[in-house]
Amino acid sequence: MRLTRRSQSMAWTRAGLSAKIQPDNMEIIYPNPLTGDILYIGKLPEGVTKVNVSIVTPDGQICRMESMTNYSSGPVTFHTGKLAPGMYWLRIAGKGGKLLKTYKFIKL
Repeated sequence: MRLTRRSQSMAWTRAGLSAKIQPDNMEIIYPNPLTGDILYIGKLPEGVTKVNVSIVTPDGQICRMESMTNYSSGPVTFHTGKLAPGMYWLRIAGKGGKLLKTYKFIKL
């Protein structure tokens, strides 16, 4: 996979597929499937000053949680730790635990 940053846009190429991601549509997580221990969140919700990001198993067990404040508007690095291979959800919650976004990803 190749990830390059050009001014305010990103180009993503994998297995012959490519997509140009503009800042306004970067609400994605990558790489997916995950092979290492770093997951990138394309964009966290705007207008929220603090979020809790967690990785959850299909049975609801929280594997990792991290609070983020004063994050940048660009991609955010999230260290997943040593996850076992399988399916997970990345959940982003705001004030009072209100769920803002949920993404499904696979760890190989």
